[in-house]
Amino acid sequence: QTSNAGPASGPCEKNDAWDALDPMTLSDVELGCDACIRHLEQHGCALVHNALSPDTCQKLKAFVDEKLSRVQRSLEEASEEERSNLEREWLGSVRDRQHRWDLKLSLSPCVWDALQEVVQNLHPFLEGTVELEAPLVELACLISDPGAPRQNVHVDTGGWKTACAPLLTVFVSLQETAEDMGPTMLFPGTHDDPYLQQWLS
Repeated sequence: QTSNAGPASGPCEKNDAWDALDPMTLSDVELGCDACIRHLEQHGCALVHNALSPDTCQKLKAFVDEKLSRVQRSLEEASEEERSNLEREWLGSVRDRQHRWDLKLSLSPCVWDALQEVVQNLHPFLEGTVELEAPLVELACLISDPGAPRQNVHVDTGGWKTACAPLLTVFVSLQETAEDMGPTMLFPGTHDDPYLQQWLS
């Protein structure tokens, strides 16, 4: 998240009132890494303030907006066959593409700088879960325009501690997200329920 506001104390201070969705600071992640990882293992999710600096968020947001505009223009000008190929190349699968876009990102300089910053700020989390040598499986930006219907509750990845290697999903908000903008909803504690995982998939 990009807000500068932070909690009064984090899991590294062993606050009994620490809630599943209370945000952590970068200091919590750095100084109380073990407690933060236990928090992630217990609840299946964690919120971290300032994983990206406001300046980097602005640069990346401008880059994404410009790229999406180019993609939309190309799709409008393409034939039906070309459009299908371009959609597979540039876009992921989402509900109601007229109002919601899953824009695939390549490692352009702007994206690479942001990725490096996230990895640096969250490296204790990464090292304690998937390890720093873990491959990057997916890199994209999800954009919801006004009028986009609410998505059904769903699982983005399977149980993060399965027979396969752990898979960690990281969402970074590039702007302050108000309730009426349809923010991502998290459901703590659902990651370890195999029956629920199967049903939501």
